[in-house]
Amino acid sequence: MSSSQSAFDVQKILSGMQESGTRWIQGLGSIPTPANADEAWQKLIETISREPAHLVALQKRFVDEQQRLMKSFTEPQSTDAASPASVSDKRFASEAWQGVPQFRFLAESYLAASRLLMESIEDAELDADKKQKMRFFAKQYLDAMSPANFLMTNPDALKSAVESKGETLRAGLENLREDMEKGHISMTDEAAFRIGENIVLSAGSVVFENEIFQLIQYAPLTA
Repeated sequence: MSSSQSAFDVQKILSGMQESGTRWIQGLGSIPTPANADEAWQKLIETISREPAHLVALQKRFVDEQQRLMKSFTEPQSTDAASPASVSDKRFASEAWQGVPQFRFLAESYLAASRLLMESIEDAELDADKKQKMRFFAKQYLDAMSPANFLMTNPDALKSAVESKGETLRAGLENLREDMEKGHISMTDEAAFRIGENIVLSAGSVVFENEIFQLIQYAPLTA
């Protein structure tokens, strides 16, 4: 393949990523939210929608950032040599991410979109309580949507799958099957804990709770 054809292919890939990101920004209002964050989310969308100029500016900032990123990849000699943001993010710091332009662009584009969403929350005219809910929900949403969480957009996972001859994929599918049978996602090996053997029960009560967490005070078992 000629160098010009290779450059064209990269340009096409990066353009597609930019278009996808723009559609993501335009579709923020349709994101499903938990019940306790729904009111705050809708308030944020209403606040942005009441000012078309603000929405246009938000989209322009995103497009400008994506164009800057695209230029840094297609014309690296014409841009500043500042370290990419993804280098300092442990999810994208490996050679697998940084050594392949397409994956590095994907990481940089995701981080730029994340910053833009968080900045839009800070700029919105919301009361402190709603703004705090939105910060919390947006962080969870953005973390869940990280390209590092999906096989086809995670070069580390793809590399591990090849090196293990598919064993990592088999193990992942087995974990998925077990979680589906249990009806929830397990964060640990639940079979490793047995009451009376390596875990105990203590009487306790909720002393404080809000929409995010519960604070439990346990009764002492010793004098």
